[in-house]
Amino acid sequence: MKKANVKISENDTKKDTNLKKINYFGKFILSGILAVIVLSFGMYFYFNIPIHDESYDNVVNKITNYKYEPIEIYTRGTEGYGKGRINNDGYVNIHDYSKDMPIDILIMGSSQIEAFQVNIDESITTLLEKNLKNKVVYNVGISGHVFLQNVSKIKNAIDKYHPKDYIILETDNINFSTEELNSIINNEEFENNVSENEGIMSKIRKNKIFRTIYRYSPFLKLVFQQIQEFNKMNNEDDLIDSNIKNDIYFNEYLTKQLLVKIKNDVSNSNSEAKLIIMYHPSTTLKEDGSLILSSEIENVEEFSSLCKENGIYFLDMSDRFREEYEKNYVLPYGFSNTSVGNGHLNKYGHKMIADELYKLIKEVE
Repeated sequence: MKKANVKISENDTKKDTNLKKINYFGKFILSGILAVIVLSFGMYFYFNIPIHDESYDNVVNKITNYKYEPIEIYTRGTEGYGKGRINNDGYVNIHDYSKDMPIDILIMGSSQIEAFQVNIDESITTLLEKNLKNKVVYNVGISGHVFLQNVSKIKNAIDKYHPKDYIILETDNINFSTEELNSIINNEEFENNVSENEGIMSKIRKNKIFRTIYRYSPFLKLVFQQIQEFNKMNNEDDLIDSNIKNDIYFNEYLTKQLLVKIKNDVSNSNSEAKLIIMYHPSTTLKEDGSLILSSEIENVEEFSSLCKENGIYFLDMSDRFREEYEKNYVLPYGFSNTSVGNGHLNKYGHKMIADELYKLIKEVE
């Protein structure tokens, strides 16, 4: 009898230990879930970026490789601080889109035009519309879409939006590889690296459960953003090597062909809209405080001359950037929570560009 009692006691002890482990594990999981919920609530005001619109993946004749889920409020405080809304068309605009909407000016560009780093009322698009007063300015700028990417989609953009007066193409670079230029001139699909099309983000987007959790968790959005930034840093050397191999320089002959193609694409779309290429060079501060612009080592005069030959307006922001720095010590890039003079356009950079676009448009008209 005593032995039996001992065995029962040992079994009870094992069961009790297992229950404690289950209880501990359950509390651990519940605590983790509650922590993510609490952190996500706090992060809503700091980092709540929109997610890609999955229904857009199979659309034919796209304007951009992706766009965002419509009617979303966003905040982002990791570089500068910006808040605004994604409209019903999946882009950052103060207007909602409708087919009968008269669009006077269409702006195509990268994350610099998307402008998550500033408030929506401080962006180039909004400021330009306020300056012009009687024109509708519509933005389809989106992260990862560089100049050549937008050039390859310009016909699709015209077919959908029918801009009446101007199409503005943003770029921070006028030197391209021979391979890139030939791919656009020959109407081939332009390959670019869009952040969420590969790797873990692609898998999350395709899984309904993970996608739902990700959508409503700003904390997880920030975690994955940091993972992406870390991966980008590790790939920087590969990108530099790739650029060297691709032999990036100013090819006058192919650049002229590119500009002819852009002009023809607009004309063949039965559009009377004028073309503006807006170039904003990067800035670097030397140890002595002097400013260096990337335009100093790029063939800006040659590019400007080729634009003029093809009836394209070219806006070079170099002089305005230098003037603002020398007179007011203001730089167009950088934020107090990142680094001065680097990264995305700040509110001063957006205002400078909006002002110069306004001047150019008024001169043309």
